[in-house]
Amino acid sequence: MFSRSMKEKEKDSAHAVPASATSSTEPSVTSNNRTLVNLGSVVRGEFDIKGDLFVEGELAGRLKVTNRFSIGSKSRVTSEGVECAVADIAGTLEGPLTVSELLTIHAGGYVKGDITVMDIVIEKGGRFDGHCQYLAPTERNGRPSSGPDRDNREKEGKQKNDKGESA
Repeated sequence: MFSRSMKEKEKDSAHAVPASATSSTEPSVTSNNRTLVNLGSVVRGEFDIKGDLFVEGELAGRLKVTNRFSIGSKSRVTSEGVECAVADIAGTLEGPLTVSELLTIHAGGYVKGDITVMDIVIEKGGRFDGHCQYLAPTERNGRPSSGPDRDNREKEGKQKNDKGESA
């Protein structure tokens, strides 16, 4: 009585994020706002997406996505810069990318460009060509960490005298 037709279920699953896109350390972003660039579509410009962006077609330009940015296996994105919380790449992304939580490059996915990330997973068969920079602990959650980076900074500070010279 309440079940959807098989055709509706197939349509929904065609645009779903690959099952391998989920991880045991699931990022904290969730959204009911989803934007989709369909297979066969070509979109160019500057975009500020409130929610998730799923690209199944081709997209070029500058992107700011508040939550999840996903590129399907047959998709291509050429960017002047992408900023997002979580990125799932199964297709091709060319250009700089900043991910505040987790970047996953799935098998068959390809990222060409410099990336700035908090965490990264590259599945077997995924490729990355560029430079990777990790976000500083204060950029990760807005407050200083108490890990090794902070301890090293404190040691460096203690080694300098009042004139700023090394002791």
